[in-house]
Amino acid sequence: MPFHLTKIMMFCCFLISSAASATVIDGWDIRPGAFDIRPELSLEQEVETYTGDIMLHHIEQKPTPEHVYVLVPITAVRVDQDAPAFNAAAIQLKAGNTVLNRLPDDTFLVDYNIVPMTRLKIKLGTRKGTVIFEVPKDATQNLTLLYQQKPVEE
Repeated sequence: MPFHLTKIMMFCCFLISSAASATVIDGWDIRPGAFDIRPELSLEQEVETYTGDIMLHHIEQKPTPEHVYVLVPITAVRVDQDAPAFNAAAIQLKAGNTVLNRLPDDTFLVDYNIVPMTRLKIKLGTRKGTVIFEVPKDATQNLTLLYQQKPVEE
């Protein structure tokens, strides 16, 4: 192989391997996206009625008073054949000194075109989805995602 082609291939491999930071816990490569802090979820969409008219439909979901939503997209990839199942229920958020569990019912996310992370244990492959937490408004500065009580790096 020509020397310049080898250098290019090595450089491309470096870019691919260093592009996304992730944390491997119990044989799963867990890659969180950026924390998305929202005071509410809302969506406006055009809906066609049976008469052919277009109607504007607005939906809205608000957290409990004095809280905001924190949405975190996550990709979990099994990297070890002997890894135990990935337990998406073990994903938590540390906000200051408080550890929060994800909302018990996040099925409403699909109404906003957001795919929730499955609650089933995952044994094979790759899974992508979003987890949602309700966080006190004054506790959104020092957020840390946890899996099985271990920090997951962005």
